[in-house]
Amino acid sequence: LADGAVIKIPPRHKIVGLLHTLNSSPRDASSGLWLTLELIHPSNVDTIVTPMTMQYRDLAIPGERESRFTGVCDLSVAHGLVSLQPLDLRLHYILPHYHYLGNYFDVSVIGGERDGESVFRMTGFNGEGNGKAFDPPLQLPGATGLRFTGGYDNWRNETIGWGNGDGEMCVL
Repeated sequence: LADGAVIKIPPRHKIVGLLHTLNSSPRDASSGLWLTLELIHPSNVDTIVTPMTMQYRDLAIPGERESRFTGVCDLSVAHGLVSLQPLDLRLHYILPHYHYLGNYFDVSVIGGERDGESVFRMTGFNGEGNGKAFDPPLQLPGATGLRFTGGYDNWRNETIGWGNGDGEMCVL
């Protein structure tokens, strides 16, 4: 996150992390996972950010062809019901996630001044994290949500669904 931006963890709460790795290469590999936390004095905090995830779990990727799946998340209604304030969407970081059949990921804005604008796009598969930090955060005035699209090249002769191992994912 940018300097001064924090995810606030309330007193007496626990952090539970769940990660998975998938070796899509034909050779043995090892990897390491870690989580780093830093305390920041309250006088240095400018922004408290809210992490979120969007997932397209109803994947049914047809065999022997390319296909795309799009999820649309209107965040304004739920946000308004909880905060009683209009949505002020700013992106600090985007992390796409798909497995070895994935070959495309796009995130675009719904509503506001940037309606329809793609704010993140990647093509191909490289097995890396491929996250993108926005410093300064990307302002999305008037936006009501995000649209995300995952693309796949299923060279196998069977339909592939959501999951680890032989499954796929479409996660923002």
